[in-house]
Amino acid sequence: MHSEGVKYMQLDQFENLSKKIETIIREYDTIKKDKEKFESQMLKKDREKQEIKKQLDTLVKERDIIKRKLDGLITKIETLGLI
Repeated sequence: MHSEGVKYMQLDQFENLSKKIETIIREYDTIKKDKEKFESQMLKKDREKQEIKKQLDTLVKERDIIKRKLDGLITKIETLGLI
């Protein structure tokens, strides 16, 4: 009888260990999926950031062109003595 009790305890311990391992595996899978999702979001945000930077650079160049044209027009108007 004593032998059966030891076998039952060993089997019970094995089942507990098995459940803990299954829980760890599920948690690992969840963490892995969360990590992949986060990495994907980071890549998307990085692409958005690069696009916004390009747009900003374009706007700054356009602003500089307009400023030079306005300065030229103001100079012409001043030359004509209209100001």
